[in-house]
Amino acid sequence: MASNYTTNYQLPLWQPEDDFVRTEFNDAHEKIDGAIAGVPVFKIGATEIGLESGLAQFDLSGTDMSGLSCLLLMGSGSGGSTRLTINGDTEGHYRLHRYWGAHDYDNLSAQVNFMLFNFDISETGGCGRAILYPTGGASGVGAEIVSIGPYTERMYGIYSGTAFQQISSIQIKGTAGTSGRFILYGVKK
Repeated sequence: MASNYTTNYQLPLWQPEDDFVRTEFNDAHEKIDGAIAGVPVFKIGATEIGLESGLAQFDLSGTDMSGLSCLLLMGSGSGGSTRLTINGDTEGHYRLHRYWGAHDYDNLSAQVNFMLFNFDISETGGCGRAILYPTGGASGVGAEIVSIGPYTERMYGIYSGTAFQQISSIQIKGTAGTSGRFILYGVKK
C-alpha cells in the first residue's frame, strides 16, 4: 500500500518498501479519468505544411461537433501566407470584414478562401489563431482570425457554406515557400 499521496487528487505515491495494491491503481485511474473529462479544451490534432506539399488537413469526420462550443486553431510558420477552407469548399461562401494594418476592408464577399495567417517574415516568421464557432442560425460558421506577421491583421465574419455541426474537415493551403505547424483544439460546451 502507498505511503504517500499527491496533493491535488490524492493519487498514490509508492516508496521502494511499499507494496502495490491493485485497488490503488484502479482508484487512481478513476480519479484521473474524471479529472480529464472535466477539462473543457482538448487537442484534436496537429499537422504541418511542408515546402513540398503546401497543404495541411484536419479530418473531423469522427468528431462530435454538437458537443463543442468552438474550434481553436493555432499556427506558426515562415515563408508566406496560408488560406483556410472548410469541407474543401471553393465556392466562396464567406462574408468577412478585414482589418489590415491601418486599412479596413469591409465585406470581402468575393474571396473564395480567406487568408488565415501571414507568415511572410523571413527573420522571425509569424503566428496566429483562428476561432470557428456556431452562429445563431441553422447554418453558418462564425470566424475570428488574428494574424501577426509583417503586420497585424484581424478578420471576422461568417462562412455560410455549412453549419458548424457539419464541419468534417479543415484544409490549410500555403503559398509557395510556406512552412508551418498547426494545432487544432476543441472547446466543449
